[in-house]
Amino acid sequence: MTLISLVHVAGGFVIVCEALAKLAHCRPIWEWRHCRIFGLCELATAVAWILAGLGGGGAIVTPLMRWHGPDLGDAFIVAALALIIILARVRERPALEACP
Repeated sequence: MTLISLVHVAGGFVIVCEALAKLAHCRPIWEWRHCRIFGLCELATAVAWILAGLGGGGAIVTPLMRWHGPDLGDAFIVAALALIIILARVRERPALEACP
């Protein structure tokens, strides 16, 4: 595998993990509020993470199946989304206090 393929697969793995984590916290349809806008936002969020998970899965499977190698644009998009996810996770963690 080339370096581009490794970046593509690693980024796809991060995206799939984040999509599964976000979908685990989504509420089922029957628990949505009666407000139409809120329900549409919940639906849009769930659909977006489902599509991101499918795209991340494709990023993992495509180079491994040797259908075609990822081009530079695909690798950059997957790496950028994975980096955004990692940075968001780092910002969520509480700041470490200085040791005395």
